[in-house]
Amino acid sequence: MYIEVEGKTYFISIRDSEKSVSIIGQQEDIVHLAVSAQLSQVELITYLKSAHFRSLVKVNKLPQMDTTNTINALGADFTLIIQKGLLTPYIAGKSLYADVNPKSKMGLNKLLEQILRQELNRQIGFWEEKLNVLISDIYIRKLKTNYHTICTNSSRLTFDKNLVHKTKEFIAYLCAVAVFDYLELEESIREKLADQYVKDWKHHQKVFLYELTK
Repeated sequence: MYIEVEGKTYFISIRDSEKSVSIIGQQEDIVHLAVSAQLSQVELITYLKSAHFRSLVKVNKLPQMDTTNTINALGADFTLIIQKGLLTPYIAGKSLYADVNPKSKMGLNKLLEQILRQELNRQIGFWEEKLNVLISDIYIRKLKTNYHTICTNSSRLTFDKNLVHKTKEFIAYLCAVAVFDYLELEESIREKLADQYVKDWKHHQKVFLYELTK
C-alpha cells in the first residue's frame, strides 16, 4: 500500500517476518519499506516522522532499486525489485521482491516455484482453518493430466508447477477443489462453500473442465 507522510511517498510491504521497519530502497521518488505486520498505521506514521527514521534515511542514502526486469507470475506482470539478503521472495502490489535477478531458466523456474508455493500455502491455509483440517504436505511438480492430485493416506496434495502462470482467482478455485476432493465432500456442500468463499467459481469451473478435455 502507498502512504504519504510530510510530502514523501512510501510503498509499504507488510511482512510477518519483519520485526519493525526496514528501508528497502527508492524507486524514482517512492521509498519502499518492509513493515512488521504487528505495527499499526498510526505507529508507522509516527515512526516515519521521527528524528530516528530521518537519520536512518540520511545514513542509507536511499539506494535506487534495480527495477529493469519484469516477471510474469500468477497471471500478471510484476516489476522485479532486488533486495539483497531477502530470504524468501514475495509479491507486494505490482512488484515482486527477490534477493537476486534470475539469469538462467533454472533460476527463473526456482523463483516462480517459490511464488507459487506461497500462494498455494495461503489458499490451502484458508481452508485448513475454515474446515478444521490439516494438510501435511503440499508438493509442486509437473503433472500430465490434471492440475492437482490428492493422497489421503499421506495427507498430501500435489499441484502442477505450471499453475504459476494461472491467475490467483483460478488458483483459489483449484485449491478449494483439491481440499473438497481430499475431504470427499458432497456436491451440495461444495457448492455452498464455493458460493460463500470462492469468487466467480462457476466461471473457473467451466475453464477447469474445458482444459481437462483438451
